[in-house]
Amino acid sequence: MSGARTTGGTATLVVLIALVIGIIAAAAIFSVARGTQDVAEHGTTGIIAEATLSAAAASHNATSQAQVVAEAGDLGVAAAEDVTASLGRSREAIAELQERAGQLVDTIDDTQMRARVAGEVGTLSASATAILEAIETGDLERSLAAIETELHPAYDALVQTLAGVRNEAYAELDIAGNDAGRLADAARFVVVLVLPIAILFTFRNRVRRIQRRQELEAELEKEQAVSQTKSDFISHMSHQLRTPLTGIYGAAMELNDPAISANIPLSKELTIMITEESAELARMVEDILAVAAEDQGELTSKPQEIDPIAEINSVLEPFHIIGQATVRNLTPATVFADPRHFRQVISNLISNAHRYGSDPVGVRGFVDSDDYVVEVLDCGDGVPAEDEAKLFNRYVHEDDSPLITGRVGLGLSVAEILVTAMKGAIEYSRRSDLTVFTVRVPLAAPPS
Repeated sequence: MSGARTTGGTATLVVLIALVIGIIAAAAIFSVARGTQDVAEHGTTGIIAEATLSAAAASHNATSQAQVVAEAGDLGVAAAEDVTASLGRSREAIAELQERAGQLVDTIDDTQMRARVAGEVGTLSASATAILEAIETGDLERSLAAIETELHPAYDALVQTLAGVRNEAYAELDIAGNDAGRLADAARFVVVLVLPIAILFTFRNRVRRIQRRQELEAELEKEQAVSQTKSDFISHMSHQLRTPLTGIYGAAMELNDPAISANIPLSKELTIMITEESAELARMVEDILAVAAEDQGELTSKPQEIDPIAEINSVLEPFHIIGQATVRNLTPATVFADPRHFRQVISNLISNAHRYGSDPVGVRGFVDSDDYVVEVLDCGDGVPAEDEAKLFNRYVHEDDSPLITGRVGLGLSVAEILVTAMKGAIEYSRRSDLTVFTVRVPLAAPPS
């Protein structure tokens, strides 16, 4: 009987030990799973906060851009539909900000911070909406004042709050990741004593956690890069757009002076300045609108049969008026292309040649197989070899100075976007001492 009792006691002890180890293993596995969940939750909050920051920047910048386009429209260098399109994009940006903020608020545990984020997003959205309404009514002075006194402060406050939420989330993410790693090590030791299969389970969770963290970090880097690129571009664009606007306004005010308007040579010089800056502003606005439409998947090409010589001559006429002559050698043909896009491409290339190249500037057009080829040539030094690969990239600059891509770093990228939409191609080359940009667009099909 004594032996039986000893055997029974030993079996019970083994069962109890196994049960305790099993409970410890289960707790360890649960802790690892919880740690992995914490990593995912904090990472998600950080990503959504970064996305909300990007949406806030887009909303702020789109509203400022709407003001600039409206001012350009008031001066007659931007069409009414361009102003309407700019206002529409601003409202879409505001709606996206509100949607992103709603997602972010759902991930924040702190009640006060939830209310703060919602309140500041509401303030920025209301300010931007009021500015757009003022622009629609034509009260550009009130909208401009509201941008300075209401929109900028509301945006700065929201950015500070969102940055705090993001930074706290990533700090918690780092802590949770370290804790989860330590728990995983302990869990592996305990689980080996109970059930070898649990090792595989723990390892799988660890791998998934690492993969998820890598995905979150990649998404974060992508969001930060996009946000920084947009912010840098909008900042540079706003400055560049105001440069021709200031020149136009100043020259117009000078012409209002009777003494100056009576001075024929000076009046002619001021008129030429207004014409040149207006043409440049119109090109910049067209480029910005084209990029915005392409980004939103709304860029459409409406090809039709056109006379390339007539279209090119219409582009060159404003340059001729301001004294920028272009040598022409154009072969007649009929091209199948969107006339507005075709003119915009040629205008950007001619503007670049006169602005960054050297005279004489020439344009050559001829038929090559099924394409009509337009070459814009100048005698400048061209582009450094190390910059050729990024020549058609968007927003390319050296420090604060644009490359050959135009004042706001869009001219050549826009040309490539529009030529591609017309099923054509564009390229850059050097021939002897000449800089050459070559555009190919399809010829119209011959009548059957």
